[in-house]
Amino acid sequence: MRLEEYLPRKSWKWIFLGSLVWFLFLLRFGSYQMTLNATWADSVSNIYSTWIFWDHGLDIYDRPTGDFLSPLTDDERSKLSAETGLHPTDFFTYGSDTTTSPIYVVWESVPRPYPPGLYLYLTPTSILHRMKWLDLRETMILTVGIWIFVAHLVIFVFLKGISETYPNPTRSQRFWIILSVIVVYFEIMRWTMNSEYDAIAVLASLLAVRSWQMKRPFVCLFLLGVGFFLHLRNLFYLPLLAFALWQWIPGFTLSAIKKRLAELSSAKWFAVFLALAMSLLAFITMKGNAPFFKLAHLYDLNGLHWSKLGPGNWPATLLLTAGLLIILSYWWKKRLHVAIACTLWLVFMLMQTRLLREWYILFFLPLFLLALNGEKRNQNSALNLVVALGALTFLSAMFLSNSPFEFRLIRELVEAVSARW
Repeated sequence: MRLEEYLPRKSWKWIFLGSLVWFLFLLRFGSYQMTLNATWADSVSNIYSTWIFWDHGLDIYDRPTGDFLSPLTDDERSKLSAETGLHPTDFFTYGSDTTTSPIYVVWESVPRPYPPGLYLYLTPTSILHRMKWLDLRETMILTVGIWIFVAHLVIFVFLKGISETYPNPTRSQRFWIILSVIVVYFEIMRWTMNSEYDAIAVLASLLAVRSWQMKRPFVCLFLLGVGFFLHLRNLFYLPLLAFALWQWIPGFTLSAIKKRLAELSSAKWFAVFLALAMSLLAFITMKGNAPFFKLAHLYDLNGLHWSKLGPGNWPATLLLTAGLLIILSYWWKKRLHVAIACTLWLVFMLMQTRLLREWYILFFLPLFLLALNGEKRNQNSALNLVVALGALTFLSAMFLSNSPFEFRLIRELVEAVSARW
């Protein structure tokens, strides 16, 4: 596995340049917590939740976060809100009888719904803040700066995947490629600059898809394990795990299994086992308490949360069914079986989700690349790009009430400049 096969060397200067431009923009026009919209503060809450995770371990998944916190007076909350611009009711005090610190946590009435991967990811910056080497503002500058950089990694890995499929695009193909990249770029930057950490988790699943496309199933399995550990939403690509296993061990015959096992070093085995085992640990420790995900009902069709669909809204249900049939029929004709499997599973998982959010669209990006990976004679079709972009837009509109073609980032940029000029 070579990094250049996933991310060309010449792209690094653009990654750093793009990251620097957006970072400087947020530094000048962003909120106290480095967001476009001052009401978004998930990143601040996650930093402080990391403290609680390392102090209380897996209890963070069994008990409401508020159990570990103590209230502040109204005057103390108002003062902290005036200093930071954050909502006053989400400020609490945390620590022992001798050492306490004001912290900011949202959704304190429920257990934390994030896998341990998030807390591991945020540990370095949270330690710097807890040791008082960085204040909250400086901590958020560092944290969001890293997220912006990761978001650009996602964009260029995504672009590399498209360019591998269309090495010499025609005029029409070039138009759809540019449009797709613009749509994806605007969406991922909008949410990254509004305190969502999802880009790092999307990067793992995107690299897993690229590894599968390059016929590197073992790397794919490892990256899927990392992705599952970082975010529940990467479960959208659980079917890819089965396809990667099939690609690695064709036919699952005993002789093929023995041959593949003999080829692996103990270090590689340990890496994949650790990634998948830690992911399994993350889901077991949730114990069905995650407020955004009904893990206990994956087997129960009666437990589905249909959002805008179901018997109460037949027009939307029929529209989804018809749209999916058209998309899936096209992919079936192109033999895009992995894209079909992941789409059906993704729809099922969205129906399992209690609270659907607009930024879940970021987890549709790996599906876009899967929708381009057909047989050689099919890969040069511009229609593949059109259908992939249509699927992303269609699923987002039906489940998330979000259309990426609204380009809401532009409006939020204008509002940020207007508010802080």
